[in-house]
Amino acid sequence: MIRLKSPLSRLPRVRYGPRPDFLHFTAPLERLESDGSGCSLVSPFLAARYLAVEQECEDGSRTEPVECTLEFRSEQARMAETGFFRCSDPELQRIVEACRTTIRLCMVPHYEGNSTLALQPDRSRSFAKTWRGSGDSRVLVDGPRRDREVWVGDLLPMVRTAWIFFGDREVIRNSLQVFLDQSEPDGYMPASSISMQRFHEYNAWFFIVLAEYVMLSGDVSFLGENASRIREAMRYLIGLLEKDGTLVLDRMQTWAWTASRSGRITSSQCVVHDALRSMRLLSGLLGDVPDDPAPDRLADRLAEQVRNRGYDPEAGAFTDMLDMVASGKPRTYSLDANALAIRSGIATPEQAASALHFLETHHWSAHGSFAFYPRENPDGRNWVHNDHIWPFVVGFEAEARFLAGDAEKSLDLVRRTWGSMLSHGADTFWEIMDGRTGGFMNRRIVDAPDDRDTWNSACHGWSTAPAFLLPAYLGGILPTSPGYRSLQLDPHPMGIDRIEVRVPGIEGPVGLLLERQGDFHRMTLEIPEGTECRWNGESDVILSDGSTRQRGSILEAGTYRVRL
Repeated sequence: MIRLKSPLSRLPRVRYGPRPDFLHFTAPLERLESDGSGCSLVSPFLAARYLAVEQECEDGSRTEPVECTLEFRSEQARMAETGFFRCSDPELQRIVEACRTTIRLCMVPHYEGNSTLALQPDRSRSFAKTWRGSGDSRVLVDGPRRDREVWVGDLLPMVRTAWIFFGDREVIRNSLQVFLDQSEPDGYMPASSISMQRFHEYNAWFFIVLAEYVMLSGDVSFLGENASRIREAMRYLIGLLEKDGTLVLDRMQTWAWTASRSGRITSSQCVVHDALRSMRLLSGLLGDVPDDPAPDRLADRLAEQVRNRGYDPEAGAFTDMLDMVASGKPRTYSLDANALAIRSGIATPEQAASALHFLETHHWSAHGSFAFYPRENPDGRNWVHNDHIWPFVVGFEAEARFLAGDAEKSLDLVRRTWGSMLSHGADTFWEIMDGRTGGFMNRRIVDAPDDRDTWNSACHGWSTAPAFLLPAYLGGILPTSPGYRSLQLDPHPMGIDRIEVRVPGIEGPVGLLLERQGDFHRMTLEIPEGTECRWNGESDVILSDGSTRQRGSILEAGTYRVRL
């Protein structure tokens, strides 16, 4: 509510935005209420850092500011922090804290609807306003200002971040349930929860996100509650695949929705590969033991297609599309193709090492990693993927580097990308960065035929990857069974003197404290009863009595010394 200091005869104009010089948005005002001495403006939903209230002069020649006060009613539930990552490195600590703020602001009730709700068809508006979760109705939206809806293909970093900090099953369950509740009888589900857009790659992402949620939370009961819909969605995705196991897509069917690519997109094959592997896990947890291991066979076939048809041995990197080498046409190399081929385990160790070198040589800038090399020829739409940094997909490269044993460069990439945003004043992380300056991308993403919000988001949940990557790979805590009932421990402190991690687990929190002491680290473990912790580090751990435990050993709660 905006409370004016003096009464007005007509509604003023209210503009808002992420920065004082970026007030591009006009607030919808429901009514003007007067109490005799002044009046109040009521706006249904508003997400802004800066706001200007202006009144047009009588002659219409100019506008003047209106003196007012603001009253905010938060739609967020109070959430206790059940997990954390803390370290003695100030920059990394600030990055993690900004991730936490970002994801908290991206938890909003689904019924608030997205910023284009009035432009959506009746079915979408009705579903947005009437859908309710089993408890509250908060969901993980891409951004609180523009998107305000769930995008299933963007959820992976958001689910990870929400779990690390809050261990909140409800908001993640809701974010998955909105898609299951909209799935068609044949298993198809939309890519977005309100605008209901059709991205077939996002049908694959659903299984990756669902499997990740179950591994983090141990919430196997969610699978049972939705078993029939999950099985139908599995059949639907498998039915989309060609005889060679590949997925053929139209344009605007991937996260890079303004890029020009279509057909057998290499990164999409990697996504389908991971989805098929996730299906196998989910089927086992559902109690399904199929006689025909179709997902495993298809995943193996797809991995072979990507290695043989998507890798360019001359460049030492994966091409954006399959068969670019065989066709003889100009080749494009994309960040997501290379990062996801490594993250999924498709790339051989030799291919992975070469691809990471290629990305550093051709994609890296002072502010992160560009999406394409060489630049695409802009056709009026895809310009935004040329000279800009997309933190969402940079997060996959950072994870790929950790998985390939390149932790030093991964941390460098995190500092370049998320550190650049901090240096430009960010306290929440953006959807898109200006690749030349590392600052906020001020240009409109697409020119819409009306005044809908198509501007860069200054608080975007898909840009929170470091919140999970740092505890998972610097702290080295990764689940090996649902809910961290079993986990592997392989910390890489990377010269940081002190690291403290707490991760919510189904049996209780798993805690780790690393403190450097000369050539060794003092490692204190907090492991709840019923949780198995397997040491996966290269060095032996030394117990208080001087005995040692080698790689593969089970560690109990206690304090150890280890050379890291």
